[in-house]
Amino acid sequence: MLILGLQIDKLNRVFFNEELEVVAQNFRTFLYCKTVSIKYLIGTVLYRKTSYIRSSGSGVVQSKGRFLTCITCIVLIVGAIRSPVAIGAPQNIITSYGTIAYSPISKGLPKTITWADGQMEAIDIHGASIELNGKSYPFVSWAFHWLPVSNWAGNSISGLQTVLPQLSVIGIRAVKLYIPGDDLPSSGVNYNMLGQALDLLYQNKMWIYIIQDNQGRSNWTIDKQSLYATPAVIDFVCQKSTWANMVFAWSPENELEDWMATNNFTWTSNQLRIHVTWVHDALKAYLSQSAIGDIPVTFPMCAGYQIDPNSGENNCKILVDASDIPDFHCYRKSLADLNASIDGWYAYSNPTRRGWWSGECNWHRDVIAAKGGICSWEYIQTMLTKNCSAIFIYALEQGINPDGSPTYPGTVVMLDAIRSFYNS
Repeated sequence: MLILGLQIDKLNRVFFNEELEVVAQNFRTFLYCKTVSIKYLIGTVLYRKTSYIRSSGSGVVQSKGRFLTCITCIVLIVGAIRSPVAIGAPQNIITSYGTIAYSPISKGLPKTITWADGQMEAIDIHGASIELNGKSYPFVSWAFHWLPVSNWAGNSISGLQTVLPQLSVIGIRAVKLYIPGDDLPSSGVNYNMLGQALDLLYQNKMWIYIIQDNQGRSNWTIDKQSLYATPAVIDFVCQKSTWANMVFAWSPENELEDWMATNNFTWTSNQLRIHVTWVHDALKAYLSQSAIGDIPVTFPMCAGYQIDPNSGENNCKILVDASDIPDFHCYRKSLADLNASIDGWYAYSNPTRRGWWSGECNWHRDVIAAKGGICSWEYIQTMLTKNCSAIFIYALEQGINPDGSPTYPGTVVMLDAIRSFYNS
């Protein structure tokens, strides 16, 4: 009771004179379906950086404040337990997005892991530059879609068993792993196999950049279920310390600027800014309280730049500003086109102050067959020389068959080039 009383007193100082509905809204951000964690509730309260509206007052006023705080706590806890709803942003994103600030509880980077063979290794990121055991190690690898959208279909586990050792032996140390954004671990089937896949990635010493693709955008209503499945997936990954330790970055959305253009800019630039800022802070807060820790959060984009016809703002710069590390997907028809698009992106979005990653890259789909199915090493080298430190070719299950054989002639050339790059 003494501990509870102390916590309530702290809550009073933090939340005194703040609207109850805003407090409740911020808490509900961290609570979802079947796993209501009081640890997250209390941790979020204690670390929420809210300016004190009133630091002193009469005993009567303070007493009322403490009483209000007690009522607030009861409402929040009971409401969280009695209302098993999925995490979601308020539907009116302009007026109802609550401010979420975070302060790391568990350390993120550098992260240390002991691999299955006993080797200890640490990963750290400075700007966008990646280091393994203190030495620069640019990631050149593949992006991989998990079920149910993988081209490998029912062969995903056997495919990874065959392909991952091939990638590891030539120096590849990371994958970008796509997890369907509208799928929950409670669905069972996909996540049982995902656990097997994570074990295989661990056995082959693969660091993981997770992206939850297009979650909450069913029926093109992104504001209804932002971060829908994210807490459940984070909790799933944290079931094993080995899984949690492998994850070095997380993306909660994919190519939002492309979604805006597809939907004729029914969202404004200001709505986009509010949305990604809220999602970034909510995800960072949840990650920082998990075994994964305070890792970079990104918002990948595929346009070199995109000017909103209504406001004149550059939506790509909004995504860059909201990202801990900018992620620019490169799909171009030629090296000249690639150079021009990166230079244009630099001019409009200014990622150069911290470097950048390319979570997807390949030839443009209009020329992919004619050019051998996989972008050339010169394509990769162009990005490396322009300060890109993590490059993920799109996509593993399209370029390599489950039996390890190449899907395209360009796959063999690329694998040889990557081997030479890491051996040089």
